[in-house]
This record gives sequence, structure tokens and C-alpha cells, in this order.
Amino acid sequence: MEKAESAVMITMTGTNEAGDEISLCTGGTLEARDGDSFRLQFEEMGETGPILTFVDCEGQHVTITRAGGIGTAMSFRQGNPYESQYDTPAGMLFLRIYPTEVLVRRRGSRGHVRLVYQISIWSQFSPSQDASLRRLELRFRPCRS
Repeated sequence: MEKAESAVMITMTGTNEAGDEISLCTGGTLEARDGDSFRLQFEEMGETGPILTFVDCEGQHVTITRAGGIGTAMSFRQGNPYESQYDTPAGMLFLRIYPTEVLVRRRGSRGHVRLVYQISIWSQFSPSQDASLRRLELRFRPCRS
């Protein structure tokens, strides 16, 4: 298995819990793996410091892992619900994701990942499980030298 890593510019757009448009443009790395599998890695600035983010794509299955503060992992496979829980300083937080659209395309060092999903987040202090629809798109291209 041969891995090839290259520097890429990553542009993310999407919607947050309030339905507002969000965007981020940052540098990162693309690690090409066997077949159609690859990993994007980049750093975001969170409220408590830097957050290292990994986006692993294997076919039309996407896993997003964030390390820093409270580590999280989310899995997106169209039509397959994903549930998880996280121990936070404010108590246990529960998460349910239902992906309605998962699209992954890559050609060399260029690509596009599109996720549309329903998400419910609740805790013992906020038992409401209202679902909101969110969208996240990542586009990447080689860094210019």
C-alpha cells in the first residue's frame, strides 16, 4: 500500500445550528490511499485553541474526527444513522446524525466532499431532540507554489 501526501488548500462551507452560512479556508494535507480512499487533515481554531481535524473518505463513506478540547468522531454513510455520546465538563452529550446525502469525488489533488444531514444533539440538561438539517461542503485543490 503506497501513500502519497500533498499540500492542499481546503475551502469549507456549510450551515450551523442556527441555519447561518459558515465558511473557512485553510491549508492542509491530502493523503491518497489505496483505491478511492483518502484523508484530509487540517487545523481549525476553536474557542479553546487549535483543533486538529481528519476527514477520512472511503468510497461514499466519510468519517470526521476532531482532536482538541473534546474529541469527537462522526460517521456519514447515506441513509445510515450514526449515534454517539461525549463526556463534557457539563455532563454527557448525545448526538444522532442521519445523512441524507453523501457525495465524495476526487481526481488527483482536487476534490469535493458534500454532506447533507439531520442532526439531533441533547443532554440531561436539555432533553429536546429536535433535529435540524445541516450541510457541509469541503473542496480541496493543490497549493500554489
